[in-house]
Amino acid sequence: MALYWNNSFNCYIVCEDEYDIFPSDYYPKKGHTRQNEEPESVRAYEIDSRRLVFSWVVNAHLNQKSSLLDKFKTFILRLDSNDDLEEEKILDNVCGYLQSGNFCAIMGSSGSGKTTLLNCLTLREKNLNVESDIRINGKSVDFSQLTHRSGFVKQNDLFIDVLTVKEWLTFQAFMRIGDNWSYEQKYDRIDEVLVECNLEKIKDNFIGGLEFTKGISGGEKRLLSFATQILTKPEILFCDEPTTGLDTYTASIIIDILESQAKAGKIILCSIHQPSSQMFQKFTTLCLISEGKLTYFGPRTDALKFFERVGFYCPFDYNPPDMFISALHVSVVNREQDLARVQYIMDNFSKSKLNYQMLHYLNALHSIQYEDYDEPSSIEGQNASYSEQFKWLLWRNFLVDFRNFYAFFFIWFTLIFCGVFIGFAFFQISLNEKTINGLILLLVLVFGYIYFNPIMNNYIKDMPIFFRDYKDNLYSTAIYFITKQMADFPKFFSLGIIVMTIIYWLSNLRNDAGVFFAVLFISYLAMECSFSFAYFVSLATADIRLSVEIAASFVISSASFCILIGHELPLKWLKYTSVGNRTNGH
Repeated sequence: MALYWNNSFNCYIVCEDEYDIFPSDYYPKKGHTRQNEEPESVRAYEIDSRRLVFSWVVNAHLNQKSSLLDKFKTFILRLDSNDDLEEEKILDNVCGYLQSGNFCAIMGSSGSGKTTLLNCLTLREKNLNVESDIRINGKSVDFSQLTHRSGFVKQNDLFIDVLTVKEWLTFQAFMRIGDNWSYEQKYDRIDEVLVECNLEKIKDNFIGGLEFTKGISGGEKRLLSFATQILTKPEILFCDEPTTGLDTYTASIIIDILESQAKAGKIILCSIHQPSSQMFQKFTTLCLISEGKLTYFGPRTDALKFFERVGFYCPFDYNPPDMFISALHVSVVNREQDLARVQYIMDNFSKSKLNYQMLHYLNALHSIQYEDYDEPSSIEGQNASYSEQFKWLLWRNFLVDFRNFYAFFFIWFTLIFCGVFIGFAFFQISLNEKTINGLILLLVLVFGYIYFNPIMNNYIKDMPIFFRDYKDNLYSTAIYFITKQMADFPKFFSLGIIVMTIIYWLSNLRNDAGVFFAVLFISYLAMECSFSFAYFVSLATADIRLSVEIAASFVISSASFCILIGHELPLKWLKYTSVGNRTNGH
């Protein structure tokens, strides 16, 4: 076997012997050039440096670490430690490559490793020990570079239910597309995507969800996920089971959209569960895996021929994907027999010409540095500037708050009712220590802790979307929290002023403007402490029930310290950690 270059900067791997082995340390040397010459009786596999080529070699392991109890027993009983010795292989040397225009389906039975492979290919798998070599045009890429050149459509995407379809795409477009595009170009791109994904008729409909019930259907949400990812015209598109849970008509629309993207020169790679025969015909490449091992990779049209050669025939009226899944399925009852069948298929594929061609192609790709390919450190027009992030995050937060008016109205009604109730309960009180301490205690509880639940509910509900956007590098974390506070502050602070004004003048504390504004300022500080603690608990737990329990414990302890005036208690220093104690002036 030899490797040649022509004048068009195209590399040819010429294999004269079917079972010749391409050396792992082989690199092309200068002078191996043929002009206007085609070898006879040999196979030539072209690597076009002007076409995008996405290649991968992936291994994934699950570490079987010892538990803390096992480590304790090992230490006490002086046993030999087996920590980190056992590793379960999830993906075993799964490799392949795709070129521009390829539409690849990853298929296999449930638990075969399809989603894990997709997560590894997108460099998003964090729970496994992954050893991978992901390359574009022969050059290794990191997560940032791959994210800039690709899109990832998840099986269950997340949306903000009170936004319309066009508002969602508008926010995504201005976050994903940089300032080198004008506003007109961005809005034109949004309109193009709405047409491409058949969303133009519902562009003004609310997305909807659990709380905002009226919205678009599940299939339309899946189309919206595709529309979000193709806004930036990514060169590679990963899709995790795009047709799962959809009716046949909607699923066929999604496959047609993916096929059109592939025909436009994109690389499409998706995991899919047993597509219909009509959908199966749309794919150009097929990747079959079983028990984390590659059993077939090659053209879809050659898959049936390969299985027929190894003894698995597909009847004329039978759906080929059903036959593939049946042949590669490993059951619990007949596990050994099924594993032997899968191993037989895998051994035959490893000896096939398809596998031989793929391995030689990959070896060349991972050995050659293209002379005319100069990959930029980042793709232009992919990230918005900080000013644009600030503007559109603030726009989204205020719009969401306005649409959630009824929820905020309930908070207003509750707080004003509490203010009026406390004001009349302490109406025209006498200025003595007992009544003043009681009023201050209630004020601390109102202004220090009554905002816990709405803020924690709001943040914990937004956390999944924030973490998704953070992984996609959509916007800055600091800008997100700054704009979130700027959106929350006016509504809660204005409400606090109203409630404090009602209580202050009904209870007739002191007819002094200076004292009144000082009380308002102290109330503001208490609210800021409440906001900060609510943010902290929300981020630390990400669970509303646990957050409420922690907040309740904090409120009870802080309220106790509000009336802790004695200094002879063993834990008296704890009162200085109480927001209520500092607000009370102790």
